[in-house]
Amino acid sequence: MTTPENKKAYSRIKARRKLMAHLNVSEPFPANIHVHHKDRNPFNNDLDNLQLMSSSEHISLHSREYWATVDNKDTTKRLLNRLESLLVCFNTFGPSNNI
Repeated sequence: MTTPENKKAYSRIKARRKLMAHLNVSEPFPANIHVHHKDRNPFNNDLDNLQLMSSSEHISLHSREYWATVDNKDTTKRLLNRLESLLVCFNTFGPSNNI
């Protein structure tokens, strides 16, 4: 059965192979090298849309984009408020014996 995740994974493989062919490279890229889709569409494997990046650069890029959204800022604020409440409880009552 083909799922959207399977299609996405297959598209990533196609992107890697397409870049390998374009660069005339016979060995696969190392695992720490990612293929980034500039337009964020994993199904657009046009060469001008693909960029090689280190895994840390790639993760950092998408992480910054993710946390820049308003919804995620609100979620972060809620989580930090909850954490603050938990710390107050911890400081007031001490560690639980149930942990």
